[in-house]
Amino acid sequence: MGFDLTGKMNETIPEPDWDLKYDHPDIRGYFKKRAEVKGAYFRANCWSWRAIPELVYSLDLITQEELNGDWAYNDFAEVPASKAKEIGHAILDWMDCMVVTKELVEEDLDKYILTHDCQVMGEMEFNEVWTKLPENQEDCSICDGTGDRTDGVIEGDWKKQCNGCNGCHGEGKVGNWETKYCTYMSHLKEFAEFASASGGFNIG
Repeated sequence: MGFDLTGKMNETIPEPDWDLKYDHPDIRGYFKKRAEVKGAYFRANCWSWRAIPELVYSLDLITQEELNGDWAYNDFAEVPASKAKEIGHAILDWMDCMVVTKELVEEDLDKYILTHDCQVMGEMEFNEVWTKLPENQEDCSICDGTGDRTDGVIEGDWKKQCNGCNGCHGEGKVGNWETKYCTYMSHLKEFAEFASASGGFNIG
């Protein structure tokens, strides 16, 4: 499950006969072209999507009502061309500021993460520090917070490799649901460039 955003630029791509088989050259050619045309299409899974509208909201580009409504569901809400361009440019400007203030390596944006509450950090800091902060932890539901899974699903060498539990690896704690809603900065840049070039888009 995820969010599929279709820009007005997608209308510049001739549609194939959708009754053809999925692997037909015309169908494959359409999707190849769609991936090449800037502003035609953008996709995010449900985990990586949430951080994006949260950032858009934090930049005062959408209202709380829009954040919890149009941007939270696959209802094909329309974002007009002027707003889409404003959002794209604002995010790119914000990212430029982050590159400077956080001393990010611009060529390695796929190694930096944007959290659901708009913090930016490297993968190691995210995985080894931020997700393990007490306020970001909860009891592992697989072992009930004991660090030892006893329902018989994992046994022997597999259990040893998991240090007792394949959910928390013996720690008894895991990152809460909020920590799972994050995206890479490279993916955020893809969205910003899509929005800027889309001519307006819908959220499906």
